[in-house]
Amino acid sequence: MKKLAVLLDHRWDSGVKIFSIGASLSFLRLYELLELFKNKLGDVEIDFYVMVYNPYGKVEYFKVDFNELYGIYKNKDIKRIIGLANKNYDGISERIGLDDILNELSSSDFKFITSVGFGIYNDSFEKKEDLDKILSNNGAYMIMFHTDYPGNFLYNLVEFMNSGRLKNISERTKNKIYSLLNRKLIRSYMDDRDQKELIDIIEYLSNSNTEEAIEFREKYSWWLDEVKKYIYTFTKLTESENVISMFPTYIVSDSNSRFIKNVSGSNIKKRIALHEPMYMITLDKYYRNEIEEYKKYYLNLYNKGNNINLLYVGRRSKEKGIDDIIRLFEDLVKEGEDVRLIIISPDFGEDTEEYKKLEEIVNKYGRGEVDIYSKALGNSLHEYPLYYIGLLKALGELNSTIYINPTYLESYGLSTLEAIIFGKLLAIYRDVDGLKELKEEGYLNDQTAFRTYEDLVNLTKRIIEEIKNGKYDEYVNKKAIEMLEKEVDPEELAEKYAEIIYLAKEYGKIRHNESESKYNNNLEAQSEEIEVVS
Repeated sequence: MKKLAVLLDHRWDSGVKIFSIGASLSFLRLYELLELFKNKLGDVEIDFYVMVYNPYGKVEYFKVDFNELYGIYKNKDIKRIIGLANKNYDGISERIGLDDILNELSSSDFKFITSVGFGIYNDSFEKKEDLDKILSNNGAYMIMFHTDYPGNFLYNLVEFMNSGRLKNISERTKNKIYSLLNRKLIRSYMDDRDQKELIDIIEYLSNSNTEEAIEFREKYSWWLDEVKKYIYTFTKLTESENVISMFPTYIVSDSNSRFIKNVSGSNIKKRIALHEPMYMITLDKYYRNEIEEYKKYYLNLYNKGNNINLLYVGRRSKEKGIDDIIRLFEDLVKEGEDVRLIIISPDFGEDTEEYKKLEEIVNKYGRGEVDIYSKALGNSLHEYPLYYIGLLKALGELNSTIYINPTYLESYGLSTLEAIIFGKLLAIYRDVDGLKELKEEGYLNDQTAFRTYEDLVNLTKRIIEEIKNGKYDEYVNKKAIEMLEKEVDPEELAEKYAEIIYLAKEYGKIRHNESESKYNNNLEAQSEEIEVVS
């Protein structure tokens, strides 16, 4: 019997967890495919594990009853699967210890780990021997890296500089960090010179005996430790011929692989860029009628007046550009525009600075409207994704909604993908990282990208006038978006996972008839796709 182990990272309510839920649907579909070819491939067992934070901030591991989960999938009760995943599979899982999971992972023929954080941020997974144990046998591995780590490290440093906690930091060090950020925003990525300068800054803060470096270590030693763990983990993975490192975009793949080479001199031997599975695609397929009712509700709610809608989806954090959205809203209403700002965010409560600022703007100018959907207000749409899909579809039909992503840091752009796939929305976006790649692939319009705040204001004003003149659809490539929808479908991606896994492990290939598979690549083509030669 061949054994596959899937470790799902559910520690944060973020893109990593959303990916994990999508990946669970992909592996349920994968198992269904394996069952169809059982007579040729023999028995295959899949073990599911999930890692979570307990109320005390410590990591715990649970083994999920895969057979029960698969039974639910066979009945196509996708809502129940999503509900179980959002509750970390409570009720169909049992807690296991770290040693147990290390033993079970190391004895599996193939491991799929949905976050490199497994070896970086976990307080109970500090021993290097633990990672060595997983990588010591002859099994194959596919590990998902969701984040552009050098970009994250840079923005972390910017946040530390802006925090006011560092009293001794020099203007010289500040200017180096701010200069790196400015160059990244201008080019949309960090070149090798930028990465090496970032590494030099981190090494200086880690090792120097200057007053500012000592203070930095006193305040942020935890962060320096995380960076060291990341570098060790990634370097260890580059040493193994059995590891396929998976990234959401080629830009993130290139950035991370160049960074680790600049640190250690080693290349990642095997890597692949593959879209992340979006579980809402599966919900949309199986619950169209229910979603249609929610869409009608939101159409009735927002199909009033001549408002232009501005949609922001994301965390209430500075790196996501929330301050730019609020500033833009104020600049527009100050000039007399009838705009409605719709915010979908997990932590946008009435006691937050941003909520109070928006309230102040509306009261000051006597115009403009703000609708906020947030867990902090008890009306979260992310907790009720069918409502969320219905809202996006409704906003798309109105042809008066501009989705804006002002983020300074984006590895993939999940909320952007949701907006353009379900709503076919006109998207304005900062030209950074993952969004730049969506532009280059034709999913985003290259005329709606911006870099500075001034660009954002001017672009938004121009697009508003274009919308008033009936030119909304000219900025949306619906054919390309329909192709994208298939590329992020968890059940379609299952077939790609199958080919990657079986090629990597040399089990042989899963071959389908043309009518059964949309991914009938031959062995040579697929091998070239997943193999990156040093």
